[in-house]
Amino acid sequence: MKEPDLSQAKKRIDKAYDLATTHSDYEGALRICNDVLNEHPGMFYAVRKKAAIYADMKNFAEATALMSDLIAQNPNELEYYFSRGRWYLANADWTEAMADMTKTIELGSAQNFHYNTESAYFFRAVARLKLGRNSEAVADCEHVRDDFLIYLYSTGKISKSNILEQAQATN
Repeated sequence: MKEPDLSQAKKRIDKAYDLATTHSDYEGALRICNDVLNEHPGMFYAVRKKAAIYADMKNFAEATALMSDLIAQNPNELEYYFSRGRWYLANADWTEAMADMTKTIELGSAQNFHYNTESAYFFRAVARLKLGRNSEAVADCEHVRDDFLIYLYSTGKISKSNILEQAQATN
């Protein structure tokens, strides 16, 4: 059986994501996502972008729920764990974020795919710091370049040096 051509559906999903992130038209974006998913149930790309739209809306519960559904269907897709872990982190769900970043690191190693590895170590360090696991946070920072810096919804701006300072100050 021939695979369906999803290129037009993908373009519609990209338009939906742009509507949400550039124009804050979340209602229109979600309507497009739902239309595409009605036409192409189980289109992973569409579900992933719909989750990202919910995350942009700061609806992290819905975003992580959609990613959990994708992970259940495809448990070896490290990008799904990475995205869900970022959104757990944004929502201050430290334990869940730590678990997803650990899984991202493990899958990256097993698949010899390291695009997200440094970020996963950094995000896991943040989660571990917030959980009071300071020595583990410091150990994770060994895998992160010195100038690493990011803005997180739950914590604001945070850098590697912030993590190290906070971990050492509370030890």
